[in-house]
Amino acid sequence: MKKIATHYDVGFGKPPKETQFKKGQSGNPAGRPKGSQNKPKIGIDGRMKKLILDEAYREISINDERGQTDITIMEAAIRSLGIKAAKGDARSQKIFFDVVRDVEKRDELIYRELLENAVEYQDHWHQQIERCKAQGLPAPNPLPHPDHIHINYETGQVAIWGPVDKAEKKTFDSINALETKKYQMLANLEDEDDPDEREHLKKLIQIFDDVIDKLLQKWRA
Repeated sequence: MKKIATHYDVGFGKPPKETQFKKGQSGNPAGRPKGSQNKPKIGIDGRMKKLILDEAYREISINDERGQTDITIMEAAIRSLGIKAAKGDARSQKIFFDVVRDVEKRDELIYRELLENAVEYQDHWHQQIERCKAQGLPAPNPLPHPDHIHINYETGQVAIWGPVDKAEKKTFDSINALETKKYQMLANLEDEDDPDEREHLKKLIQIFDDVIDKLLQKWRA
């Protein structure tokens, strides 16, 4: 016959019975405080970081050769350091040179990675397009198109002279369609002898130019 314990040891994992939760009773009858469920917890490091960045990019007014102008505290600090370095302060020169060298090194790494990715992307899609043409299949039309990627191997700069997403492609196609119609009207203008019709074509061409200019202003604005 199993012996029933007549005592209860208090210790690790065994709190006093009077402090234990009762069966069927919530351990927090008041519930979670309102708004605490999704309340973000920002530690002192996060608050300090925000304060520092807010202060670094707070604008102040200064007077320079152009008169009064507004710049951030970060810009003012860098300008002050550069001026001291230009005046021959050895410590400021070392700090300034180190900062510039670090920035240029970071830019070089970014440009190198961008160049490598652009070359790889361009080669991949050129191969895919040629493969589809050889098999008589419709050629893919990726965004950006590999023909719109221009690489300057001397400077390492990469430029995209075309749309990079569907929204830009819509604007890009609209500009191309308007340009095509404008060139058709220019050709008609050269062959037109009627003064009234020539004047009408000139006005239409001007309207097309205005619309194209507005679309170009929105291009990656």
